[in-house]
Amino acid sequence: MEAPLNFSAPEIREKRRMLLESLATPDIKLIREGSKRAQYRGFAETSGVSPDTDTETYFFVKTELGNNRWRGIPLTLEGGKALGETKKEAVVTFRHPDVCLCPDPETEHFKNSITFQFEPQEQIRIRFLAKEPGLDFKTRVREFDFLLHENGADDEHTDEYEKLLLDCIAGDQTLFVGTQEVRAMWRLIDPIIRAWKEGEVPLEMYEQGTTPSVNF
Repeated sequence: MEAPLNFSAPEIREKRRMLLESLATPDIKLIREGSKRAQYRGFAETSGVSPDTDTETYFFVKTELGNNRWRGIPLTLEGGKALGETKKEAVVTFRHPDVCLCPDPETEHFKNSITFQFEPQEQIRIRFLAKEPGLDFKTRVREFDFLLHENGADDEHTDEYEKLLLDCIAGDQTLFVGTQEVRAMWRLIDPIIRAWKEGEVPLEMYEQGTTPSVNF
C-alpha cells in the first residue's frame, strides 16, 4: 500500500482499501490461464467431509494491481493444506535487467529476490548474485538472512492473537479489516470461485506432503 499520512487506524485502513480496490477483476481468460485448483488425495475420506466433495484444498491465482506504482507487475497468490511444511511468506522478485552482464550462462537469467517469512521463522532473506573471490569473473548465488528471533533465544515476543485481543479491548481497529476492504477482496475472489464451480478450471489432485506444480 502507499505510505499513510500517519499511523492511525482510519488512515492505514483507507490505504489498504485503495490497494485492494486496485486489484484487477479477473476475466474468464485470466482465470483459465492464471489459476489452479487442486485437492489432496484422501481429503474426501476425512471425517465430516462429503465423499463426493469437489472443494479445493490448494489454490494458485495470478493477478496484478492496477495502480501506477505496480501496474504490469505480476502478483501471485498461493496457499493450501497438507503441503508438508507450514510456511507463510511473501516473495518479491526483482526484474531481470535488459542488459545482462552476468558471465555464467547458467546464472544468466537469475533474478534477485527478497523473502519476508512469517512462518516457520520470522525472517527476511535476500538472494542475490555476487562475484566469487579471485581473479576470474565468476558469480554465485549468495544469501543474507535476518532472523527476528535467533534460534534458542529466550526473547519475549507477543503472540499475534494476544496482540489482536489487546487491540480489541483498547478499541484499536488497525489490524481489523473494514467493510470496504472485504468488498474489494471479494471483487477479486467471486469471479474466480464462480468460474471454478462452473468447471472452467478442472480440479486436480496432489499427494499429501507435496506442492502441486504450476506451469504458468
